[in-house]
Amino acid sequence: MTENLIAQLLSAQQNGATLLGAVKGSDNLIEVYQHHNRRWIYTGGESIQSTLDLDTPDYLVQTYQQVMLTSLLCLKEQLSETTRRILNLGFGGGAFERYFIDKNVSKSEANNEHVEVVSVDANAPLVKLAQQYMQIPAKWPVVIDSAEHYLARGKSIFDMILCDLFVGQNHAPCLRDADGKGGNDFYRNAAKRLTDSGVMAINLAPESEAELMTILHHARQTFCGAMISGVSGQSNLVLVLSKQPMPDIEQLMLKTTACQQQWSLDFASMLSGFKQFPNKI
Repeated sequence: MTENLIAQLLSAQQNGATLLGAVKGSDNLIEVYQHHNRRWIYTGGESIQSTLDLDTPDYLVQTYQQVMLTSLLCLKEQLSETTRRILNLGFGGGAFERYFIDKNVSKSEANNEHVEVVSVDANAPLVKLAQQYMQIPAKWPVVIDSAEHYLARGKSIFDMILCDLFVGQNHAPCLRDADGKGGNDFYRNAAKRLTDSGVMAINLAPESEAELMTILHHARQTFCGAMISGVSGQSNLVLVLSKQPMPDIEQLMLKTTACQQQWSLDFASMLSGFKQFPNKI
């Protein structure tokens, strides 16, 4: 379904979509288009960087984003009572930010379910365009930095990390490359930025099974629990990591009704595709 949507948006760019704005990136042109109730950011190639539904701005249009968020929220419900601080590595078009802005505005200030999101992105022109056209408050703070640099030098602690780092149609090299010491600093530093019950979801597009095995090897050196899911209609994979032993899928599914009532996402459907790895002893 999502791939069909992407194909439709790419087709619309050639047949009637309105070009709202454009900015020169470091090595490409970044454009914003609109067609009917859809607005999207295009950075070249055959992929859409971010999509906005103008009728429901808080809706996560891309299925992989729903898979990422539902898995983390359900895990946090199982492992801990708190979900307060979220680190979003790869602000992009601000889809996760729109989701939580809407949820926070709808709650009273006294409600203890208020969520704070810290946004990081290395692409300053993209962030500027998103703040102008993708219904993100112009003053929404975005840290302009690479994800790996932010994790390495930062001291803030988070309950959850969302990681959607792509260069064109490929995920960022920091997710797979070794550090020369037989490991990967990205995962070690991410774990340091998480609470003891912290969890992390990563959007991946491995080019081969060998590349996926390399990523899993690095991640499993640091994180205790792990599960992975395909994304309906896409070639993406979502890898979820936990610092604590991860409950089995059946236990997580018992939490879906309560989570869905609180967060208005289809938890049962999004969690059904996950396969779990044995917890690291």
